[in-house]
Amino acid sequence: MVLNHPRKKGCIEIYNDFNADLTNLFVCVRDRVIMLLKELKRLPLHSRIEYDLLQMFLKGEDFTKKYLPSELATIDECFPPLQAEELRILLIERAEMYDVRRAAIYYRSVRESFSGTGRSFGAKPCNIESFFPLILSISQRIQEMIIENKDFADLFDLHGGEDTWAYCDPPYVNTEDMYPVDFGIPDHYRLHEVALNAKGYVMISYNDCPFIRDLYKEFFIFRVIRPNSMSQKQGSEFAELIITNYDPRLFNTQLSLFASQKNEIGYELIHEPAVALIH
Repeated sequence: MVLNHPRKKGCIEIYNDFNADLTNLFVCVRDRVIMLLKELKRLPLHSRIEYDLLQMFLKGEDFTKKYLPSELATIDECFPPLQAEELRILLIERAEMYDVRRAAIYYRSVRESFSGTGRSFGAKPCNIESFFPLILSISQRIQEMIIENKDFADLFDLHGGEDTWAYCDPPYVNTEDMYPVDFGIPDHYRLHEVALNAKGYVMISYNDCPFIRDLYKEFFIFRVIRPNSMSQKQGSEFAELIITNYDPRLFNTQLSLFASQKNEIGYELIHEPAVALIH
C-alpha cells in the first residue's frame, strides 16, 4: 500500500513479511534489480514440467550455500586441476547468485501460476519482460525502505510508536493452508490483541466472516466487494473487510509487484465503535 504514495521526507518505511521468499524478492528488487532482471529473462518457464522443477527449488530440493564448503572440499579429489578450478568458479558463482535466483524463481512461479497463488501452473502465456518497467519503478521507490522478516508482534514491539501507521495483511480465516507460513486461530487472536494495544494507527485487511466481525468489534470495519481471482467462474466476487483503529478518511488501491492495474473500489462502513481507539 505504501508503494502507491511518494516517500515523505523524514519518514521511515518498513516492509515486513513472515514469508522469507517475499522478503528475499523485495531485497533483490531493492539491491540487485539488474541481476534479478537478467535472471528472470533467462529463466525458462513454458510448461508444467518446468514449473514443477521451480517449485522443487523453492521447497529446498536444490543446491544452497550451506553445501558449498563440502562441495568445494571434494572437487580436488574427484577432478583434475583444470576441471576442478572451473567447477570451483561455477559453484561459488551459483552460491553467490542463490538469493537472486531464488527471487527470480519465486516471482516467475507466482506470475505463471493459476490466479497468482504460486501453487499450480496457470497454463497461460506470460511475457515476463513486460513486467520489467514495473520492477524497475518499484526498485527506485523502495531504495530507502527497511525490509524485515519478523513475526508481526516483534515488529510492533520494535517500531510501534505513537507516530506510526501499520498495514497488516494476515492470512484470511479458513484459508490458512494456502499460505507458505503457519498462521492459525491463535495467531488471529494475537494479531487482534496487538492491534488493540497499538500506540499508533493500524489498518488490517481480512475476509468477511462472522468470526472477524465479532473479534474486531472495538474497531471501525468497512466492507468492500472485490473480484474473486481464485475462482474460475466469470464475474465471481468475494467480500473483504478493512479494519482500522481510527476513523479513516481516504483509501487508495495498492501498487504491488503482482498488480496489473488499479481498480476503483467503494468501501461501506458496516461497524463503528462507540469510541475510536486512536484519535
